[in-house]
Amino acid sequence: MNAPAGLPAYRLTGAEFDSLGSGYGDAPALATLRSAQLSKRMLLLAALRQAIGTDTAAWRALRDVTASRPDIAREVLGHPFVDSWATRCLRRSTGAPAAAYLAGLAVAAAARAGTDLDLDVSECTGDFFVPTVGLAYGLGTGPVAVRVRADSLSFTGTASSVTVPAPYAVDAPGWCASRRFTVHSAAGPLTVTLEDLDPYRSCFGHAVAPRLDRAAAGTLESLVDGAWRLIASDHPQHAVAIGECLRSLVPLVAPLSGSTSASAQTAFGAVAVSTPDAAAGLALLMIHETQHMKLGGLLDLVRLCESTRDGVYHAPWRADPRPVRALLQGVYAHAGVADFWRVRRTRVAGGEARTADFEFAYWLAQTRLAAAALAGSDELTPEGERFVGQLVATLDGWWADPIDADIRAGVEELMVAVATRWRLDNHRPEPDVVAGLTAAWAAGRRCPPIERPAAAPAEAGGPARVEGLAAQVRARLTGTAAPAATPAEAAYLSGRVPESLSAFRSAAMSVPDDPPGWVGLALAVRAGGTADAARALAERPDLVRAAYVRLRAGGRAPAPDELAAWLATGLS
Repeated sequence: MNAPAGLPAYRLTGAEFDSLGSGYGDAPALATLRSAQLSKRMLLLAALRQAIGTDTAAWRALRDVTASRPDIAREVLGHPFVDSWATRCLRRSTGAPAAAYLAGLAVAAAARAGTDLDLDVSECTGDFFVPTVGLAYGLGTGPVAVRVRADSLSFTGTASSVTVPAPYAVDAPGWCASRRFTVHSAAGPLTVTLEDLDPYRSCFGHAVAPRLDRAAAGTLESLVDGAWRLIASDHPQHAVAIGECLRSLVPLVAPLSGSTSASAQTAFGAVAVSTPDAAAGLALLMIHETQHMKLGGLLDLVRLCESTRDGVYHAPWRADPRPVRALLQGVYAHAGVADFWRVRRTRVAGGEARTADFEFAYWLAQTRLAAAALAGSDELTPEGERFVGQLVATLDGWWADPIDADIRAGVEELMVAVATRWRLDNHRPEPDVVAGLTAAWAAGRRCPPIERPAAAPAEAGGPARVEGLAAQVRARLTGTAAPAATPAEAAYLSGRVPESLSAFRSAAMSVPDDPPGWVGLALAVRAGGTADAARALAERPDLVRAAYVRLRAGGRAPAPDELAAWLATGLS
């Protein structure tokens, strides 16, 4: 393909930009994002063509179909993993991985357009993937001859030949057809490809599942049907986004518990999911990942942040420090999570309603906290400040919704617990700072001023760690099961605060390298200790622990909460 000099420049109007900033996105804004993604893929193909430097039959065939049947070209090049493939090839600075997939695109375009095509592909791994159509397998390693006719596709490799009759939609010996289905709701039809064939679908950072059997595919289709109906009825604004953007679902290997989902900057249109237990769970995952997808599309058009530092920000849903771009993505996606529960709690009853009330309050509070960090960052561009400002206004509006007092209080407990654990894991006090503080303590002096900490490089990522007393508090609020409580945890949960404080103090003194024990101490001091000690244990638990360990090694350690109260006088 030649460089597409005639491609339009895509720009969002102010109203479209603000609609996305509100957390949703109107139809014109979403249409612009999707059209811009097609333009991006055309540019990637042009760059890849220039990098390879030869005008092969596959390039010519793809160019011809683009000229004669632009509708077909849009469908084929709109396949989410065209971006993933082209980007990976360009990063490798070699055309070697490009040939087979490029040939597959040309074959897909010719087959869908009903155009004859003969291609000789020099290298094949044994499978030949035709995006949006299917996959021929068992062909053998080496060259493959592909023939496209109006009524058939044929593949001749070193080990076997495969011929598939049009319209190629049914599995046959040597052939796996791409499976797509259409589900219906008040928001209209949604057609989704179940993408378990594309070799470039493993771009999500999770293990992708192999080809689903018929029963598993049917289960997922049924869940999508239920999820789409729920989204259309309860979340019409999100339905607009999903209907415009979502094209493929990629099955993931299920985690040991729960479900997982992902999206990728180089796969606009695709969402990867492990099969959840219920349609409501899938609806939540679809909303969450479409938020990521929308923002990814926007970031291809508008620079919202200028990342100048590695991970420094606390994203309450993560165990590791995050860079500003990742924090922005997380805030936008979790605004969708909070919105899901905001509506869900009005649609269910009993224990399920209380769980939904908690999930709404918890995710909204955590998202507002992270959004405030974004708004206060010096890494946002003017456009980013405007975007985050719109989102903060939406979140603040939701915070005015009625929430039971005990749930608000429980959410505040959990926020302290999550932040305390994150600081214990990610702040590393400088040894000379700790030495100076402990020397001041030992000399009976006032605590010197304490500088703000910097997050250390993360040792491990993943979700935020909610363990020990934090897990017990969460289980109490949601009515779900939790591991057996320790005596200290049981005392705290039953309101025996002095007993719990004494027990957590003893635990921290005996095992000072146990983070859940320090989190428990922070909550117990918050409930029954001094305000100064509670502040230091919440804001600088890492420093309290480090100073305590040093003093303990010298044989003159005070109680951790006593030391925390002294350290609090040095906090700014």
